[in-house]
Parts: sequence; C-alpha cells; structure tokens
Amino acid sequence: QASILEDLGKLGVKPDLVTYTSDYFETIRAYAEYMINEGLAYMDDTPQEQMQKERLERVESARRNQSPAEAMEFFKLMCSGKKDGAAWC
Repeated sequence: QASILEDLGKLGVKPDLVTYTSDYFETIRAYAEYMINEGLAYMDDTPQEQMQKERLERVESARRNQSPAEAMEFFKLMCSGKKDGAAWC
C-alpha cells in the first residue's frame, strides 16, 4: 500500500480515500452471482498457458457454453477454498 501511495505522489496524485478490494468482497460476489445466473459469465478451469494461446488464436473456451447452474456450481466450489476449486476463475 505504501509503495502505491508513494508512486501516486510522484505523479502528483493525492487520493481522497484509500479503500481495499476486501472491503467490497460481498458486493463483488453478489455481482458475480447475478452475472452467472443471467448467463453473462461462466467459470473456466483452462490452464493459463492454454487460455492465453486460445485467446491469441481467438478460439472459444470449451467451458464458454456451460449452463448458469453448472457455472454457479463451479463458482461455489472456487469460493469454498477447497483445493478442487483453485483451478476455477
């Protein structure tokens, strides 16, 4: 945090308020659940290197067309903190 404020100061920027993402976890989680339930987001466990390659080649993820119910199941697994959930994003 201190280094960020220091860097901003070098640019002549003085923040009015310092906040932390963790202050908004519940709000972020609610938006994620809304987007998943509306079919606007999905969960993906593609390895990072493969995902980068697919994006560069404009290849659709194999997980892109999962149902909202399936995506929500994977989202809850990710949020559970269990080892099995670590691959999902």
